[in-house]
Amino acid sequence: MNTSIRELHAGRYILRRFFDEFVQSQISEHSFLKVAVVGGSVDEPELQHLRSHGREFEVTVFGIESEGIFLDLNRPFADLNFISKFDLVICSQVLEHIWNLSEALKTITGLAKEGGFLWINCPTSNHAHGSPEYFSAGYTSKMLRTHLVQTGVEILYDGEVGTERLYKMTHSQLFWPSYLEHQHPFLRGIHRSRSLFPLRFVRNFLRNLQAAGWSKKVQRYSIFSTETYVGCRKTISRA
Repeated sequence: MNTSIRELHAGRYILRRFFDEFVQSQISEHSFLKVAVVGGSVDEPELQHLRSHGREFEVTVFGIESEGIFLDLNRPFADLNFISKFDLVICSQVLEHIWNLSEALKTITGLAKEGGFLWINCPTSNHAHGSPEYFSAGYTSKMLRTHLVQTGVEILYDGEVGTERLYKMTHSQLFWPSYLEHQHPFLRGIHRSRSLFPLRFVRNFLRNLQAAGWSKKVQRYSIFSTETYVGCRKTISRA
C-alpha cells in the first residue's frame, strides 16, 4: 500500500470499495474515453483505481475554485463545448460546498453523454467546517436520488456507509482521520512532522485510547454512516 493511499481520508478509502463494485457490476464492459472530474484533480482515488486496473482514458478537470476549467455549480452551465460529452463523470466530496444542490446536479449530469455514467459521493454526516465554503453537513442517498432522477438519469447503485470509529472521531473528537489513522488511532498525526510525533502521541493518548475502543467495521445504512454514494447512468433519449 503506497503512502498516498495511507494518507487518504478514511471515508474516501472506504468508498473505493463501493466504486469498485459499481464499476464491476455496472460498467465493467465499457471503455472510458473521456472522463470529467468535477471539483477534484487528476489524482482522485477513483482515477487511481481505474488506472490500476489498466483503464485508459482522457481526463478533463472542472474546478469549483482554481484548478482546471472553472465551473460555478450554483449557476446554470451553458458551455456547449462540454455538455453531453463525457463517458464518466466523477464528483467526490464537493456537494457539501455548494448551496444550490439542484442546479449543481443538473450541471453534473449535463456533462455526461447519453448512456454515460456518473459517480457522485459526499458526506452523509459531517461536522461544520469552513474550507473552502461549507453549506451542508451532508446528504442521504435518498436526497441525492430524489434530485438526480429529475435530471434524466437511472439510479444503478447507491448507499450510505461508515464505521463507528470514523463517525465518532469526526463528531466527538472533531478529527478527520486518514486511512492509516483510522485503522490505528495511536498513529494520529503520523503524516505531519515525524520529529513531533512522540509529543503528539503523549498528548493524544487518552483520545486515541478512546478511539481504539470504537469499532472500525464498515457498516451500510447505520447511525454511523458518514459517506453517501450514488452511481447512475444518463438516460438514452428515445426520440
